[in-house]
Amino acid sequence: MALKRGHEMHVLARHVSFAMIVLVSMTSHAAGIALASKPLPQQPADFIPTDLAVQFSAEPTDGIESGQTIHFTVSVTNHGPEPVESVTLMSSNFVDEFYLDNATADCQAFLTRITDGNGFYYYNQIWYPAFFSTLEVGEARTCHFTLDFSHLAPPVFPFSFGLASYETDLNPANDTQAVVLRRGRLPATLPTLSPQAQILLGLGMLACAGLAIRHRRRSFSTQA
Repeated sequence: MALKRGHEMHVLARHVSFAMIVLVSMTSHAAGIALASKPLPQQPADFIPTDLAVQFSAEPTDGIESGQTIHFTVSVTNHGPEPVESVTLMSSNFVDEFYLDNATADCQAFLTRITDGNGFYYYNQIWYPAFFSTLEVGEARTCHFTLDFSHLAPPVFPFSFGLASYETDLNPANDTQAVVLRRGRLPATLPTLSPQAQILLGLGMLACAGLAIRHRRRSFSTQA
């Protein structure tokens, strides 16, 4: 994926039995790439003793063409009663529904993970909103990211973002939100004819051409 100054770099990290995640950040003042000084949480707590609300939206959601850029917005709000020092927000799985070459994000601690198993693989977008600082009670944080819609995406594709499946909080009802992406109408195509139908169609066209030639000859004979 292309690096852009002022944006978080998305890093694909392969793994077999578990996700190996690498986080790289790049700022407009840095001459190169700097590894994040704070290690990623290896085993986040299963229960978060506060109420986290996740909002997720996309634009556009209807009539999307292949290669079109979709702008996503994900937000998390800490409704309390406790501050949060570690939380993982994760998208639903996707395989080839998006192109990743031009993916962007405007927030820190945001990355793309690939899970590569025995005969299968899938991607997730992951965001650690409390990675660099505590998410205080009453505080909300927002991340914008983009993905390009793939020509392999189905006509209707639900896509969600929320707390990772291994985490829960005081109010699971607002931990995840989904959008539904709908492809634009595909161009109409002519039905494919069987070989027998193609032969009959060809014979019919030849017969019509022969009749037209005979009619023209008769017209010339009458005029003469």
